[in-house]
Amino acid sequence: MKTVRIIHTNDIHSSYDELMKMAYIIKSLKTNSSMLLDAGDFNDFSSFVTFGTNGYAGLKILSTLGYSALSIGNNEGFQKKEILEQMGSYDLVDILSCNLFSINDEPLNNIKPFIIKEVDGVRFLIIGVSPYIITYNYYYNCYGINAKEPHQIIRNIIKENKGKYDFVLLLSHLGLKTDIMLTQSVDNIDIIVAGHSHHATDILKVNGVYMHQSGVRGSHVGYMDITIDNNKIIDVTGNNIAIDKNTPIDEESFSEYKNQIEIANKNLTKTVAFANEDLFYKKDEECNYTNLLCDYLKNKYECDFAILNSGITEQNIFKGEVTLNDVLETCNSPLIITKVNIKGKHIAKAIEKSKDKTVCCDSRRRTGFRGKFLGKLHVSYNVKITKNNIYIDGVLLENDKYYSIITVDFLTLGLGCSYFKRNKGYVFLNETILDTIINSLNDKNAYKYINQTRWEC
Repeated sequence: MKTVRIIHTNDIHSSYDELMKMAYIIKSLKTNSSMLLDAGDFNDFSSFVTFGTNGYAGLKILSTLGYSALSIGNNEGFQKKEILEQMGSYDLVDILSCNLFSINDEPLNNIKPFIIKEVDGVRFLIIGVSPYIITYNYYYNCYGINAKEPHQIIRNIIKENKGKYDFVLLLSHLGLKTDIMLTQSVDNIDIIVAGHSHHATDILKVNGVYMHQSGVRGSHVGYMDITIDNNKIIDVTGNNIAIDKNTPIDEESFSEYKNQIEIANKNLTKTVAFANEDLFYKKDEECNYTNLLCDYLKNKYECDFAILNSGITEQNIFKGEVTLNDVLETCNSPLIITKVNIKGKHIAKAIEKSKDKTVCCDSRRRTGFRGKFLGKLHVSYNVKITKNNIYIDGVLLENDKYYSIITVDFLTLGLGCSYFKRNKGYVFLNETILDTIINSLNDKNAYKYINQTRWEC
């Protein structure tokens, strides 16, 4: 009889301050028969340290702590294919996903579908699984990545490696509900280290499969003690250990973190744009910064007009050189530019709603949107909004006419304003909001009308 300890984390989202404390707990939990795993969404590119090192910083810290594998969550996946492959090339931690491929169905370079890890003579087939949701593929595809339904892929891996392992461990970023459904349709899974749904759970046993998940943003470190006799799991115990203000930091990890901050700062001070004039952010009034973004999008894409909420940005940009850090500080939302067809009456209702300052000051967190406030809706230079009417290129907006607009996925999907969800159809364009900011700052033509009033009421 022997006991193998699985220490695990998930959904840290580059919360480095908490990670320094988690590192202390992780080291205290290690035994001679343990392995350390992460179930995805470790790297979050809204963090300047992660963004400024292309994901290296977090992986380096994981490596120093002795992590064996990291599964790809949606936050790692919502990056350009080249960046994801580059993270794998660092060769610091095995990065796993059995169901992410390139857009042409080729395997991703430096990403493994599974590994076989031996601990105290016990062989674990560890399979990484990334979220598979149809809407996620809209995002993945923009970055040259495609997710596939994982059930049959997992079955094939288990079958093809028979005899090479003793137990099957799924390192899953599917979310608990999907994990439970998976246990009903895929045989021979023994353990699921879970992520994505942000719960700190007790150890669950569902359809004979042991499952555990450990919170979000560094709230907990989890562990499972797997008691094995005659090549069978006879018991699993464990816990989630909460991280709080009294948890000590691990000095070795903190030292590495400081090194990575210096590297990130150096990379992020590179000049990426030049602002022709001072650009101001305002959450509940018209401002020339968001006007610039709308005008750039109107000029670039064939459409009737562009519309964005000012909450996409969070601070001013001043005339002169603009660094990558300036851009990230003004916007850290991983949004994608979309083209959508929507009736005039829904546009009018959205604009009417935006007149309410309490709506503009809405500070609720929404999927993909990390601004402090929703902000006022802004439109491109060819739109005039009066007290009672809206004009597009001087022509009165028609209630039942479909208009082609350029915006961001956050609005298109109705997350910022439900009226946008009532659309005829939309497409994701191969441009992020960070791309838009940098490109618009460098586009002299985009500045032409940014101080021109669009809201005349």
